[in-house]
Amino acid sequence: MRSLEEVKSRAAKLRKILRASGCDLKHSEALEIISKIDGHAGWNAYAAFIKKNIEIAELYLDEMIEAEISGDYEKWIQRREKQYLGNSNERRFRRDLEDITDELGEYVSREYLGSTTGYENSALEDRYPKAVRHLWRGIFDKNETLITCGYHCKNGQYYVNECMYH
Repeated sequence: MRSLEEVKSRAAKLRKILRASGCDLKHSEALEIISKIDGHAGWNAYAAFIKKNIEIAELYLDEMIEAEISGDYEKWIQRREKQYLGNSNERRFRRDLEDITDELGEYVSREYLGSTTGYENSALEDRYPKAVRHLWRGIFDKNETLITCGYHCKNGQYYVNECMYH
């Protein structure tokens, strides 16, 4: 998935390329073309899609952070597919929380950086279809880190497939 800024930048590049070939487009026309290339009915639909996905990611990350702050393992796994929890369990969750707190300190805030598609052309594509990863600059009281929160949609239901600090 692309960010609004990335789509706008691609539209500007398209205009520049076409202008060099003698075709002068308005920016809004270029946005419509890019939107259709990316599989959307038009710019308004594409922009709404991008905003909706960012809102979902923000909500899920809020839930993950709340679960970590409260130490609530059940809340932390509520949006995950149970068959893919792997070696995750409450004991490991608590140990990871201790490590995070030791290294980063307490969560303060975050700054949204953008998004990328998840697992296209990989072995995980079937497990996590239409996956999207969102990235934030995480600000903690000791250090800063990159936060990724990924989710995917199966049968109309959204699931978190990763929430990590790097």
